[in-house]
Amino acid sequence: KKTERAFVSPHLTELDNQNNFIVNTKISHFLFRFNQFLQYICSVPNNIKDLERELKENINKDKKMRETKKENAIRWLFNDLEKSSMKAGSKANYEQQLKDFETFCKDTNRVPLQWDEITYNLLKEYEDWLMTHKVRNRKRDDRTVGDKISKLITRLKQAEKSGVIDLYKSRIYLYEKPKMSYLSQNNTFALYEREINDLYRLKLTGDHEKVRDVFVFQLWSGQRFSDLPNLNKGIIDRENKKIKIVQEKETENVTVPILPIALEILNKYDWNLPLFQLERTNEIIKEVAQKARLTREHYVTRQYRGEVEVTKQMICDGLATHCARRSFITLMMKKKLLTREQIKAISGHRTDSAFERYIKSDKDEVANEALRIFYGEDNEVQQPQQVPSVPVTTASTSQVTIDYIERTIREKVQLENTVKEQAEQLQQQEQCASTMRQRMEQQGKE
Repeated sequence: KKTERAFVSPHLTELDNQNNFIVNTKISHFLFRFNQFLQYICSVPNNIKDLERELKENINKDKKMRETKKENAIRWLFNDLEKSSMKAGSKANYEQQLKDFETFCKDTNRVPLQWDEITYNLLKEYEDWLMTHKVRNRKRDDRTVGDKISKLITRLKQAEKSGVIDLYKSRIYLYEKPKMSYLSQNNTFALYEREINDLYRLKLTGDHEKVRDVFVFQLWSGQRFSDLPNLNKGIIDRENKKIKIVQEKETENVTVPILPIALEILNKYDWNLPLFQLERTNEIIKEVAQKARLTREHYVTRQYRGEVEVTKQMICDGLATHCARRSFITLMMKKKLLTREQIKAISGHRTDSAFERYIKSDKDEVANEALRIFYGEDNEVQQPQQVPSVPVTTASTSQVTIDYIERTIREKVQLENTVKEQAEQLQQQEQCASTMRQRMEQQGKE
């Protein structure tokens, strides 16, 4: 309000006016905070449990930020993540993003990082660092970089709720992920059944054998890697070959049917699958795929700093645990032994759009079918059958000649009937038009 201001006048000394101006600035600031708080409680009235405490925290937000200014921001983010109730798989993912950000800060001599140093400009520097620093001799593409920074911003939003950072003041809200000009789903693939069998028949020992067995189990169960621990401690029905679990990601209740090869693997480990860390598992899967000679090639499209690059990659170099889920769904759809809804019930997908992304159309099979039609099973050119030009005189004459003549006669009769029907319809239309003209002429005379 206008009355809630200190008096500023030329009749006062310069020092008094300066002090009163500072007071007025503080009053304006608190009024702004108060109005923000009013908008907040009006938008979420049911979420306010302690109105007085919420008001004090909002009004004194700057004070709390000053108190935590010298706090190690990265350590705070790690501790806050550890205290969160996030699922284990998601928590591990966010932890990796924080580790990458911490590595960037160390490389650029920003450790310990202060809260007021985390700004939009810092994120742009981090983006450039991610794009230039290679991982296992490979550049990060634009999609990976954007996803990493988006996850970091998600944790910063959680920090803002605790009053240690102001995303508006730091201009972090201005950050936009790199725009993509292709669909990432085009880079994924599914294994053929013969490739799955090649993996399973491979003679291995030690960790390689265990990881291979667990991966093949995934290929025949359609479950995520993060759900495998739940399978070990799920509701196991050995007699009816079923396991009931609650999936980690969507907390979906599913009943997993144990198919023959999956049953062999479970019996091998007494229904308790040996599990390793995800990163180590993916490393071993690639090594096993190379030993099994899964060298089929597919195209991989990536975008680097806005430029799209298309390269060839052997599937053994891109194989990972999530490919198993995609392969299971694609294989079940191809076999047509289960309906779409039945496969969704096993995989735990809730929506058709999410489910569709896991079905990989087998373009090689389509091409092979076309080749079989035109070239035959032996891939030799099939000469088109021609109608003999000689009259039918012997019993050895190909039946195709008779079929051709009969088909030609039928087509000719059908064509004549069609032309006749069209002519009759046209005649009826002309008669109708003539009758209408006569009526109109009579009405005009009258």
